[in-house]
Amino acid sequence: MGGSVASLLTYGTLQASNNRDDLLNSKLIIMWGWDPATSVTGTNTCWYLLQAKEKGTRFISVDPRYTDSAAVLADQWIPIRPSTDTAMVVAWPT
Repeated sequence: MGGSVASLLTYGTLQASNNRDDLLNSKLIIMWGWDPATSVTGTNTCWYLLQAKEKGTRFISVDPRYTDSAAVLADQWIPIRPSTDTAMVVAWPT
């Protein structure tokens, strides 16, 4: 609900994100606490992610759990400790 309100107030529409086929243009996809294999995040998301992997896109999974998505897609799994997300982002090299 909050994300929808923020999108509506910021962009004037609820449709303010990229299309799933834009995943195919990515060189790196970070799955931060996201397991698309077990969550519904849009039509054919897993298909696009698998196509991106075939094209050579690197995947990093930041999640305390070694998920099905991490097992199939991730080149690197970072088993972050719960509640340390902010510290991880601040320490991430730029």
